[in-house]
Amino acid sequence: WNDLGPAIESILTSYLISGQALTPEDVQDQMMLIGRNTREKVQYLLDTHINPGVAQHGGSVQVIDVKDGGVYVRLHGGCQGCSAADFTLKQGIETIVKRVVPEIKQIIDLTNHRAGLNPYYRQPDREQFAN
Repeated sequence: WNDLGPAIESILTSYLISGQALTPEDVQDQMMLIGRNTREKVQYLLDTHINPGVAQHGGSVQVIDVKDGGVYVRLHGGCQGCSAADFTLKQGIETIVKRVVPEIKQIIDLTNHRAGLNPYYRQPDREQFAN
């Protein structure tokens, strides 16, 4: 151990400093994902990582289907009709899901955004800019 200890400590220190080490939350996520099918993994991420943040803007995300490397979702509440919904979907939701569930290649939004009654960020009224 006298010879191995410093070498092991050096390797572990390099790994921890690299930013590649798993946080306790990452370890918990990995444990929770073991043995789950793809849809269950995506649903777990929505329940624990995505919907709590989206709920702060009065919205939610629902999985409609998972097939052929795609997740089909519908946005509700403040997300339905929100001008930032596409950014949230591509930069937030898709990034999280693809990082943790690599078999997912894309997120497909099935939301009818025109039917949104209370979007978090409203689209600007184009008529006000026409004059």
